[in-house]
Amino acid sequence: MMHVLALPLLAVAQISLGVEQPQQPPQPVTGTATIAGTVVNDATGEPIRKAQVSIFGAVGGRPPVAVTDASGAFAFHKLPAGTFTVQSAKDGFDQEREMILGDNQKQVTVVADQNATGIELRLAPMGAISGRLIDEVGDAAPYCQVSAVNADPPQQQRSVSQTDDRGEYRLNNLPAGRYLVYQHCHQTLAAPHPFMERGDPRTPALAWIPGFYGGADAGAGASAINVHEGEEVHGVDFHLKTANAFTVQIAVAPDDPAIDLRRVNVRLVPRDSTLPSITQYGVGRAENGPYRAAGVIAGSYTAIADFQVAERRWHGEAAVEVGDAPPELVRLPLLAAMTITGDVDSGHSDGAAAATEQVRPPGMIALAPLDESIGLPWVQAQVSSDGSFSIPGVVPGRYRLQVNGGSSGVQSVTFGGREVSPQGFDIVQGAGGPLHVVVSQKQVQLQVSVSGLDQGHTGWVFLLPKGSTGGVAGMGPPMVSIQTGTVSVNVPPGEYVVYAVECQQPWPVINNATILRAISDLGKPVEVKDGASASVSVDLISRDTLKQALDKETR
Repeated sequence: MMHVLALPLLAVAQISLGVEQPQQPPQPVTGTATIAGTVVNDATGEPIRKAQVSIFGAVGGRPPVAVTDASGAFAFHKLPAGTFTVQSAKDGFDQEREMILGDNQKQVTVVADQNATGIELRLAPMGAISGRLIDEVGDAAPYCQVSAVNADPPQQQRSVSQTDDRGEYRLNNLPAGRYLVYQHCHQTLAAPHPFMERGDPRTPALAWIPGFYGGADAGAGASAINVHEGEEVHGVDFHLKTANAFTVQIAVAPDDPAIDLRRVNVRLVPRDSTLPSITQYGVGRAENGPYRAAGVIAGSYTAIADFQVAERRWHGEAAVEVGDAPPELVRLPLLAAMTITGDVDSGHSDGAAAATEQVRPPGMIALAPLDESIGLPWVQAQVSSDGSFSIPGVVPGRYRLQVNGGSSGVQSVTFGGREVSPQGFDIVQGAGGPLHVVVSQKQVQLQVSVSGLDQGHTGWVFLLPKGSTGGVAGMGPPMVSIQTGTVSVNVPPGEYVVYAVECQQPWPVINNATILRAISDLGKPVEVKDGASASVSVDLISRDTLKQALDKETR
């Protein structure tokens, strides 16, 4: 039986993989080899204590896991001869960077009785941003929400904090990169006023103006904060100003009287916001009364209501203008979502061609909302064997078409008899379709020759449509792993840019706008024509180039 022996102060643990185990699992293979090393901080070189180290290979059963000691050391003993992957991880270190660069893992080959020592695994530490919120007279602003979002698209919220009674906050667990910092103090402040009944929504109030660090309230012109590996950026302070604030009252009117208004989700979002999750106002409701958003300053907003039970969905929107006086009661209709029907065909123009060729329609069709300020979920449906589909739960908005479950590229789309782009089209209230999607299942083999790939290194080839930084319309980007200098990729006809990248996983690269911009000139364009094979030669984009692109995020 194989054992994982601990060095002094070294603990050993097992990680459950969440897979049901047989009642009598086979005994693991044992041997006489050892793999040992250390886990260190990539920024400082210091050893990391209590990092988890896993080993994968011919060990049998669940992968053993060791926990490093105070010197960052780990060891696996009694291993059989073979090739193993040793991988480390710990909370507070950048897993996305590790997925791209692979500094946290090493591939090690051992023979019987060999002691493979000196294996060094590196983990990139997270950073932090801290500061203080004070008002116009220098007093602390407590209990305000502060968020950090990526400065570059996609602008995801990375960390959130609340100021303490001294107005101080700390945003931690930030990967190295550029961030925008946003503050929103949801509480209202008393303003001088004559006697009014308690709870009267017309009661004058003040509120601290929310906004981004650098003075921008909508994000444009905000100051980006650069965070390096393991660095805490101090002194990101906000000097708050007050403005007249009002309570916005919202009366939700559902088209189904059976809807329980207590379960309706209502929110108030600034109309120009691209980050609704952090800029929206909280909305509450008193018993048998309208919904209320307090502390709302002058501006243009959208009131949004959502309700869902089982697979049925209701949605409503209403424009709200807040000026220098209390706004009128907002009437917000809550309407049942639409069902969009349609079909998918293979693009044959004559029945004879379709009859002689068995074409399986894609498995799923989905609509991805493009208006981030509304915060709508994806909606999707299964495509039946005859190509028809019915997508429930669709609300008015702008959507991108996504076809999954097959290697099909979208050729054309019509909605309600009008040609639209699969990358974005509008669905208005009352529309039901039909949504007609023409796909091509024709595949052309593209031969890709890659230069610069060293033996034993991991790389990926992926293709993006020419002029785009996203996937093929209606599907994910074609990709394949590479171990040798030549690979084949089957793609629909079209124009592409081909990339060969030395990385552990391709998705963090494809989804990172900063990296894609940095390597955009290193891809090779190619045109893949119907009925003819194609080939292209590309240079490998090295791990060092990717590392420079990641580091560029902090400059």
